[in-house]
Amino acid sequence: MQLRKFLKTVGVTSQREIERAVRDALSAGRITGQETSMCT
Repeated sequence: MQLRKFLKTVGVTSQREIERAVRDALSAGRITGQETSMCT
């Protein structure tokens, strides 16, 4: 159960960091928001 809680916390923290990095990149003009995924 503790491992599950840890993984949930890591997931939430990671999502927040990704969102922050995207906001920062958008405001700095490094990305436009029109990019598409390279994953297939």
